[in-house]
Amino acid sequence: MYAGVTAQQESPITCLILIFITPTHISFGQGCIAKLDDFVPADAKVMVLYGGQSAQRTGTLDEVKAALATRQVHFFGGVEANPTYQG
Repeated sequence: MYAGVTAQQESPITCLILIFITPTHISFGQGCIAKLDDFVPADAKVMVLYGGQSAQRTGTLDEVKAALATRQVHFFGGVEANPTYQG
């Protein structure tokens, strides 16, 4: 499944084209963390986004780290629920 965003801005002088495509796989429920090794390719670069401290407090983040141990993983915490862009 692919989600994409395309933006175009044209004028007589310049043209800006932005194409963003990200493959997405959403899986949730009991036992899904243990199956991350099957879902995520061995050579994948992974970014894990999480909100507050509950992912750390409950041990879920440690489980994810262990399941993705052979991957290149970056963790980004403190993401607010339903974030908005204020430009």
